[in-house]
Amino acid sequence: MTVVLDSKDLAKLDKEFAADSQIWQPLTGGAKSVTAADFVGVREVRINKMSGFMDPVQYKRNEDNERKAIRKLYALIMKTGLVYDVDELDMSENGALQVANITQEHQRLITIPHRDKVAAQAMYDTAKENVNNNFITDTIDAQNALEAYDTAEAYMTDNEIPGGYVMFVSSGFYTAVKNSAGVSSKV
Repeated sequence: MTVVLDSKDLAKLDKEFAADSQIWQPLTGGAKSVTAADFVGVREVRINKMSGFMDPVQYKRNEDNERKAIRKLYALIMKTGLVYDVDELDMSENGALQVANITQEHQRLITIPHRDKVAAQAMYDTAKENVNNNFITDTIDAQNALEAYDTAEAYMTDNEIPGGYVMFVSSGFYTAVKNSAGVSSKV
């Protein structure tokens, strides 16, 4: 049996199987423990930090003892929202103008791409302004792609950062790694 698809069918399939978030959703996998109780105010959130631990200090009876914070306060730099006016007449005349449809399309077309852009910029800024000043701007090609990948993996291992790792790379980098001399692939 032959299935014939027209442009409307293909548009539906493209929409259904289009990639959602490229950055935001993989990153939120590690932040599921952030709850409403962690929000200090409208624009701040407390997140556990696992660095900067101090040696224990001598306890001073009946005096003020120095306290150490195990949570770091982050200012939220991105706030998204939506406001649309939809009246009952609009909803009764057009089945597409339902609140669920509007919010779903807004999420897909506006919110997710915006979150990905903000997350990518934050990662870039963090990498560029790191204390070791090892931000690399070399051009990646088939000769050095595998070395760049191995260097990134070695950094994570040497700094005892638990895996699995997510590496955001371009399709050009991925192709260069596949075509590197040290990589064998079966076709």
